[in-house]
Amino acid sequence: MMIVPYDPRWPAEFEAERDRIQTALGALALRIDHHGSTAVPGLAAKPIIDVQISVERLHSIEACAADLARLGYLHVPHPDDAVCPFFHRPDTWPHTYHVHVVEAGGDEERRTLAFRDYLRAHGEAARSTRR
Repeated sequence: MMIVPYDPRWPAEFEAERDRIQTALGALALRIDHHGSTAVPGLAAKPIIDVQISVERLHSIEACAADLARLGYLHVPHPDDAVCPFFHRPDTWPHTYHVHVVEAGGDEERRTLAFRDYLRAHGEAARSTRR
């Protein structure tokens, strides 16, 4: 997949998907955040919207996996499931959405959002990542 110039439609695409996910997961989703390259205004990126869903506990992803599957997301089993289960939509390439499920208040949630927020606040750092 190619890196493309920043698309100002990405935030609205995230918001629409966030609303679909929130409706499907209800109270299970404590927060839903846009992260990754498409969440940083002005940053060129792969045109895949990264979504982070924070839940109370990761001990069982089955609770959200079935609801995400009904929205067209495919779970990709991986050893990282204990920290950050990963889903994508559609089930074939190219993907348009990636979903990462994390524990609310956990290291993975904080790390991901801190990196996104740093790049948003420091445009020069985001621009220096371009090659």
